[in-house]
Amino acid sequence: MFLLVMFNLSVNYFQINLGVINENPASIRGVATIMDELHKQVPARSPDDCIPIVCYGDGLSIERMHDVQEARASALSVASRLEGLYPCPQDFHRRALLLQVN
Repeated sequence: MFLLVMFNLSVNYFQINLGVINENPASIRGVATIMDELHKQVPARSPDDCIPIVCYGDGLSIERMHDVQEARASALSVASRLEGLYPCPQDFHRRALLLQVN
């Protein structure tokens, strides 16, 4: 089950229950489909200007998300490039990645 949390300055936050997305998150194809579904919830000022939201995951999921975004870097639209999603590792994995870098 996926839960999208969006922050707003006027309210603390709100959550959107996305339900179950029947895709394999261990494959690039599955991650691409999941990211397409998540990107449908990204707020947009106009078709070419979206407000990015953070998409949390473990280290391997973040790597797959970056791979999908890199594969779509030459797409024509903002939605096709998935520019509204900002992959970010969760705290435990972020600390582990920082330890690997240092």
